[in-house]
Amino acid sequence: MAGRDNGGNMLLLCLAMFAVVIVIGGIAFGFYFLFHSQSSLLSRSEGFALKAAQQLNNNDFVGRLNNLQGRSRELVYTARQMQQMTEEEDFSELAPFAAQVMNQSRAGALLVASERSKLAALSIANLRTLAKNEVRPEEKEKQLANMSTYDPQIVDLQVGNLANLASNVEPNSAFPDLFDWDMQKGYIQSGKQLKLYRSGVNLRLPGPDRDLDFELAPLPAPVKGTLAPLRLTSGTSFKSTFTLRKDGEDTIGTCKISPSAIQVTMTVKVKENLLTEMQTGAKVTNTACTNGAAPEPK
Repeated sequence: MAGRDNGGNMLLLCLAMFAVVIVIGGIAFGFYFLFHSQSSLLSRSEGFALKAAQQLNNNDFVGRLNNLQGRSRELVYTARQMQQMTEEEDFSELAPFAAQVMNQSRAGALLVASERSKLAALSIANLRTLAKNEVRPEEKEKQLANMSTYDPQIVDLQVGNLANLASNVEPNSAFPDLFDWDMQKGYIQSGKQLKLYRSGVNLRLPGPDRDLDFELAPLPAPVKGTLAPLRLTSGTSFKSTFTLRKDGEDTIGTCKISPSAIQVTMTVKVKENLLTEMQTGAKVTNTACTNGAAPEPK
């Protein structure tokens, strides 16, 4: 009888140990599965952030429009100087021509400003489409052993700029009076290698043309002909200007000027099915800056 009892106890002990091993193995697999989900989510979030940031200056549209707006501003300034010169008797016969140039330069400045707004709105619309195509509206469950995971979701999506990022437009030394005005108004940001116009500031002209708006988008400038690459960056320097998605819900609206950086937060749900039915999740945030502007044609 004692032998049977010992055998039965040993069987129970083996079953208990086997159950403990199963539980420990399940918990260990759960941690591994969670770590794998986190790693996979990070890779997917980084890929989306870079893909979205690339849309912000696709084909250098923003860089070229910035340069066009800067030169349009110079044209208005010089046209106003020419018109003022025709007020003198020696140049009075040129007054009609000067007035025509003045009107055309102002009309051109208004057209460029309008195109700037359209480009910003187009960038936001493209990002909305990109985010919609990245994840599915409904979450689908995928199972492996005792674990389940669901489709990743974009819960927060913001656009903005990196702190203290100027525009890519250099002041033109050929207009010393305008350069002095810009320095006096604080429109120019001096760096180690370049002087650049500030971004997101209305670079108003003096005199009658101060009613015109000249706002340049922030964008990394080329340094000695070298373009700043598309890149992931630290989120600490990111300054949000517009939120496209908040807490998983899309927002409405658009930007006034084109942003240069994007920050995305993605989550994925992970669930244990057999032992605890515990549900947890992984969450990652990535920030990416768009590629810089190309050198301006001389």
